[in-house]
Amino acid sequence: MTVLAPVLAAVTLAASPAPAPGSTYLAVGDSMTAPAGRDPTYPATVAAELRERQPRLRVRRTGCGGMTAQEVVRGGGPCTYPQGSQLRAAEADLRGRRGRVDLVTVTIGGNDIFQCAEAADPACLRERLPGVIANVRTIARRLRAAAGRGATLIGTTYHDPFLGYWVQDREADARASVPVVEEFNRALAAAYRAEGYRVADIGANFRIADFSEGAAGLPANVATTCRLTRACPQDPLAFDVHPNRAGYERIGRLVVRVRAGAKR
Repeated sequence: MTVLAPVLAAVTLAASPAPAPGSTYLAVGDSMTAPAGRDPTYPATVAAELRERQPRLRVRRTGCGGMTAQEVVRGGGPCTYPQGSQLRAAEADLRGRRGRVDLVTVTIGGNDIFQCAEAADPACLRERLPGVIANVRTIARRLRAAAGRGATLIGTTYHDPFLGYWVQDREADARASVPVVEEFNRALAAAYRAEGYRVADIGANFRIADFSEGAAGLPANVATTCRLTRACPQDPLAFDVHPNRAGYERIGRLVVRVRAGAKR
């Protein structure tokens, strides 16, 4: 299964016009950050909210749908970069603005492990997890060095799209996916914190472990997933792991709150 849709193209950094010195936001990662789907991804909400106080904020994106953490570090995968990898492209961009970087966000790793979550296979996760976390820490460490002092650094966890299986009469599969995604999210959060990042915990924000009663007779986590993602169609062929517009907006507001806490 291709979890995050690929973009078969060379990537150039998208920027807003007329930036003010001292205000740059760079989003790094997979299709959660890349403007390739039908809905604006969460960096759009982050940028809109930050521009209320920084109207000339420059927004940069290196994100690529379908990319794994290993591909971010080493290159290859669905997108190409003049510098050879997404990480090197991001480093070059940050170094060119060193001392003028406000925020860096990273969302990566979902494509490495979501097949394990889909299969509800903890052994699969534990086999892949050490390599994924090593790459995530490399990404986080090198971006921190390139951004320089003064930048707020935020890594995100993931929601669990496979909770959407509940509405396809696959309740057992939906339940079994949660421990796998939770274990991955805990490892991600620990890796980011070890590298000096704040964590925007999308999994907790989307209530992925909350099976208490929610709306429309669904568990709270399933109801939240159906409200904020495209993972709950009755037709299995229409299943989509990504957030919808409301979901991306919610993630963006979460990132803004985490950034605000770091700036206090």
